[in-house]
Amino acid sequence: EKGKEKTASDRVPDTHPSHALADYVGEYEHAGYGMMTVDLENEALQATFHSMKFPLKHYHYDTFEGNVERFDVTIKLSFSTNVKGDIEGLSAPLEPEVPDIVFKRVPRKEMLEKSFLEQFTGEYEVMGITIVVTLKNEHTLSVTVPQQPTYELVAYKGTEFRFKIGRAH
Repeated sequence: EKGKEKTASDRVPDTHPSHALADYVGEYEHAGYGMMTVDLENEALQATFHSMKFPLKHYHYDTFEGNVERFDVTIKLSFSTNVKGDIEGLSAPLEPEVPDIVFKRVPRKEMLEKSFLEQFTGEYEVMGITIVVTLKNEHTLSVTVPQQPTYELVAYKGTEFRFKIGRAH
């Protein structure tokens, strides 16, 4: 009961999420804890972590509360954004004696499928320079700029890709 009172007193009333609920939807991964998925069902967020599925209710700002009935526990998931304002991760207090566990957002699976990637291959002219985008393997694009190394592209979101840090092999 004291824990419930504390969580109620910590809540900042009358706040709203910084994004539309659909923007939180995605898969979030942690190397040791695996995948946490956030979906939108009936205009409400729902999280799935391993075999546990639980509704997410807005708590304050970009923090949502999830009631995991199986363990009779309520956890808070806090979403984080990058400098562009895109939601890039979530953190959750899964272990009482360690800092919150941080899950990093991963691109949609379709962005890694050959059929999706093939539409971006070809030659592009940018400021008088021809760059070539090719399928490096079935799941990766690479871009070649004259007199530069070949760079690997990493799926980000939608139809947006970023340069992979370091040189492509």
